[in-house]
Amino acid sequence: MFSSLDSLLWKIQGNGMSGSGTKILLREPTFGLPTETTKLQTRQVTTPAAQLLDSGNLILKEANTNDDIDHYLWQSFDHPTDTLLPDMKLGWDLNTGFNRFPEVFLWNKQDIEYRSGRWNGLRFSGVPEMKPLDYITFNFVTNQDEVYYSFSISNKNLFSRLVVTPTGILQRFTWVPDTNPWNPFWYAPKDQCDYYRECGPYGICDNNASPVCKCPRGFSPKNQQAWNLRDGSDGCIRETALDCAKDKSMNLKDCEALCTRNCSCTAYSNSDIQNGGNGCVLWTGDLFDLRQYADGGQDLYVGLAASDLGDSLL
Repeated sequence: MFSSLDSLLWKIQGNGMSGSGTKILLREPTFGLPTETTKLQTRQVTTPAAQLLDSGNLILKEANTNDDIDHYLWQSFDHPTDTLLPDMKLGWDLNTGFNRFPEVFLWNKQDIEYRSGRWNGLRFSGVPEMKPLDYITFNFVTNQDEVYYSFSISNKNLFSRLVVTPTGILQRFTWVPDTNPWNPFWYAPKDQCDYYRECGPYGICDNNASPVCKCPRGFSPKNQQAWNLRDGSDGCIRETALDCAKDKSMNLKDCEALCTRNCSCTAYSNSDIQNGGNGCVLWTGDLFDLRQYADGGQDLYVGLAASDLGDSLL
């Protein structure tokens, strides 16, 4: 399929599906990271028909049935490649096992190059550019059937797509037919701090500082020599070990007490930052990809020994 200006979204290869009589053989790719396999499915049908929906979704269904998803034998939206379209789901279907990856990672062969950060109720935490707009809505849904991210567009005169380029750039494009061609809206990675584990465990990356890596209060560089040479990949270590029997001095709402009672808890924050914040997320291992933003960040509360506490949390 092609969008305006010949932007290739997907294509059907010759061996994608075949059939005879009332049986159709579907070769469905099952994606994993970083390998790929293929599973075969045989479906019994009477009169198969392919239909291209206005959304850009190609579906295979029984002829003379409506477009309800329950009647789909196969749909292209279950097999994302390098492009995410409006109302296309990126995540997990817990019933069928389709894996659509709700947190975005960019891989270069065996190595992770970039991660978007977890969903915080409004956006992925590592993408402050995902501010809510009147005409683009970002959605994250989790229930007993599925977990997924999607976006919707309410303005019929606006088009948008999320693309992973061959060079490893995650980029959102927008297009208004009466104006210029596809316009880059945001992209990642865009700076040094966007790269995966740039400052190692517990290191905070601040692209407006020099050097970009620094340690939180109560931590110091693990490898001081490399740190002085502006290599922060070894990260930071605690200056004082936690004593869970004594470290009761953090006076934060919600999950503070749960975290301070558990020595394996290293940090916590609200799971949803809307309306002043609610919910609870606990971290129980080393913290990676901490970043300081001038605007659009989220408070993260890191567990410290009482002797290391000060006026600043980070």
